[in-house]
Amino acid sequence: LGSNHPEVATDLNNYGKLLIDIGKLQEAEAFITRGMKIRERALGKKHVALGRSLDSMATLYVHKNEVGRAKELGRKAAEIYKQTLGESHPWYLKAVSDWME
Repeated sequence: LGSNHPEVATDLNNYGKLLIDIGKLQEAEAFITRGMKIRERALGKKHVALGRSLDSMATLYVHKNEVGRAKELGRKAAEIYKQTLGESHPWYLKAVSDWME
């Protein structure tokens, strides 16, 4: 597939989420950031997969106690979900619940 393929970005994002779960936040940020850059280049700024990366990064920032930054990224993810999936999709509804308070 190559190191810049969107499927590689999915694996990087998922690994980053696992690292968040075990408390390795610096490492998680590096993996999620790399995956997010691949997705943005390969798929564009409005693709649902980029929303997933933004959502993962928002979760990371919550764990780093940077709630303002987390909400900013989470809101961006929610807007992408709204535009691509619609207002009734579970990902959009969860993002609204998590980040729009």
